[in-house]
Amino acid sequence: MRGEILWGIGCLIISPLCLVYGIMNYQELKIPVLMLGIGFAARIGVAAVAFAVT
Repeated sequence: MRGEILWGIGCLIISPLCLVYGIMNYQELKIPVLMLGIGFAARIGVAAVAFAVT
């Protein structure tokens, strides 16, 4: 219980930590982990395009 609270606080402060937690608990969190991974990839892709344009 306490460990999950600390993971939750860590995820609020450091967002990529959510992906680490999701990978550690992949059996329970398959769909949210895939959505997070796609979101991070999209964020990196948009940043790369914006950097290339400027």
